[in-house]
Amino acid sequence: WFPSGSEPPATERSRSTVEASLAHLAPELAPLGLKPGDPVFLRAFKEESEFEIWMKPAEDPHYVLFKVHRLAASAGQAGPKLREGDGQAPEGFYSAKPTAMRPETRHYLGIDLGYPNEYDRALGRNGSDLLIHAGDGAGGAYALSPEAMNEVYALADAAFRGGQREVAIHLFPFRLTDARMDKVWARPTRWTDEWVNLKEGYDFFENVRQPPLVGVEGEDYAFRIAPGEN
Repeated sequence: WFPSGSEPPATERSRSTVEASLAHLAPELAPLGLKPGDPVFLRAFKEESEFEIWMKPAEDPHYVLFKVHRLAASAGQAGPKLREGDGQAPEGFYSAKPTAMRPETRHYLGIDLGYPNEYDRALGRNGSDLLIHAGDGAGGAYALSPEAMNEVYALADAAFRGGQREVAIHLFPFRLTDARMDKVWARPTRWTDEWVNLKEGYDFFENVRQPPLVGVEGEDYAFRIAPGEN
């Protein structure tokens, strides 16, 4: 299943994996009004070890939750990545373009997170080659089982080939609910202010079921509705 559209890199093995994965996912997607090629949005939560796949049905502005996978591993503890080699997985708002697809890595399959983003660079943070990938070790980012990575990779690949220009990837220390943030306020850390800013983006999606357009104002993330959405 390779329609026209944005073309991510591919190998013979990755094409075979994508085709097989989409074939077995199609019956699971259909009851939700979804199909391979629909837009994809991804979220990960360190504390809960959960990785969510959201998709947007045709003719519907709102994303629906398709599936939740367990993370096999995520590097480090709650808190952002600051520098190369610090053993931390990034937190924040990232996006992958078709060129971020990694059909051949030492981790089997991968999607580059695009770290550091504009926000990270504004704060002088650095790092490289940080992926969502398959395997038991996080390798500085987020790892899924091979089976889960096959699904995530295949749906992202199909979305790009179906015309999606970027897949938003939101990475959080934990679910930023009001109740969980009350615990943060009760025992503040050096990351409290940053997590409050992350919660703005978390709440945006929770309220409207559309990933926000993310920018940077000063040393904070800023959020607004994406053009063309309603």
